[in-house]
Amino acid sequence: MVYPEKQQKTALSRIKNISKKHLCKTAILARNFPFGYITQQRLLPVRIMKYKNTNSYALPLFQPGTWSLPPRIRSMTLLFGVLWLILCTCSPAFAEEQADAKSNIRPATLKLNPDAVHWVEHQPGLDVLTLNIKKYFADDTPVLEVSAAKEQGNSDMVIVRSDPERFEYSLHMTSEDGQRLSLLERVRRHDLLAAINAGMYLPDNLKNTGYMRNGQHTNNPRIVSNFGSFFVAGPRKPGLPQANLMEKPELGQSPQDTLDNYNLALQNYRLISQKGGILWPESESTYSISALSKDSKGNILFITCVFPLSAPDFSRLLLELPINSGLAMYLEGGSQAGLSFCTEKDGQKTFMNWRGRHGGLAGLGRLDNVPLPNVLGLKPKS
Repeated sequence: MVYPEKQQKTALSRIKNISKKHLCKTAILARNFPFGYITQQRLLPVRIMKYKNTNSYALPLFQPGTWSLPPRIRSMTLLFGVLWLILCTCSPAFAEEQADAKSNIRPATLKLNPDAVHWVEHQPGLDVLTLNIKKYFADDTPVLEVSAAKEQGNSDMVIVRSDPERFEYSLHMTSEDGQRLSLLERVRRHDLLAAINAGMYLPDNLKNTGYMRNGQHTNNPRIVSNFGSFFVAGPRKPGLPQANLMEKPELGQSPQDTLDNYNLALQNYRLISQKGGILWPESESTYSISALSKDSKGNILFITCVFPLSAPDFSRLLLELPINSGLAMYLEGGSQAGLSFCTEKDGQKTFMNWRGRHGGLAGLGRLDNVPLPNVLGLKPKS
């Protein structure tokens, strides 16, 4: 319910009367409320919530401790709900319907324009590829038309290719330095060439979902059994690659010992196996994706596609692009996926920022400065 300013007092009175009479809760949206709290005999003190960057206020719909069903009825309701869910999910009709829905998902086909793949060298061993993506349907089959981006900083997809012999990789973690910064802020503060998500993180807003360590600081010591890819850099022993993206079997019988041979190590899901297999199931959900990959020459690829795609379509796009990518690690998806890049010419630095979005929220725009707890950086070797 929306009330103009002149009716605020009347609206507040109505809320009080309804609450006292029926012990129920309601909500109100109004402009310029002249007070911060409402206290009623049978309701707890409630703070009026102000919407950011607006003059709108809201009274929460539900207030703790005010009213609930009797325990016996609540228990019976929960029991019937669980039984109904079990019956529905176990029924052959439900399973058949789910199978039909998945079988009706058509994978997108790629239409690659001849001039699409054009790498731009920023430094020896550091190249950037930017692409634009257009999606349309031909005979009910989705088609992804990929073309070269006219402007690097205004593209749907960016790939930063780096040679580990010339560049080094760094982890920047809130759990280690106490700073929770966006990708762009990390690039500026630590003088990085590029920064990308270091992986998904747990609800504590600190820990990576998989194993993560930087030098002596361990962000998450747990090696997750179903996370099949590892990125390592900074070898502690001679003869090891400067950076590598590996599948779990490559770690051998003692994964921890292998990871300890490097200063930097992180773990996450595989998108694409070493043999080119797409590991994520078909889905209609689309969102921006950040990923890490390695090409046939051992170069490390930072990849962010802000154009919302399903994970399988994104994987097919990587495999069909002539960039020689193989194993790919999923880093992040949705509005938190992103990549920041810094280029310098004639002593003048230019910063470019790609921020993701969820397919269902595309119309709400992008969040350019989302603080992240864990960031993977790229910089020249010192």
